[in-house]
Amino acid sequence: MEEEDCLVCRETDEAVPLKFRDGAVDLSTERSAEPVVLTRRQLTQLIFGVHPTAKLVGFSGITGGILQTIFPFYVPIWELDHS
Repeated sequence: MEEEDCLVCRETDEAVPLKFRDGAVDLSTERSAEPVVLTRRQLTQLIFGVHPTAKLVGFSGITGGILQTIFPFYVPIWELDHS
């Protein structure tokens, strides 16, 4: 299965086109006609996860399933995460 999505920051209009194929994710060079437009805060929450008191950004359909599969992206910070 191949799917393309494009995440766009509302404030800056910067885009990150993503191509999903056979369980792999690649950056694409083409911006899609129907991008997922989010604020900086929403993009940060999507990529790194939300604070328990924050409202979760929700998506539906294929895009929602794919984005929820690859995000949040775990970034260990040794000084903060001693587990």
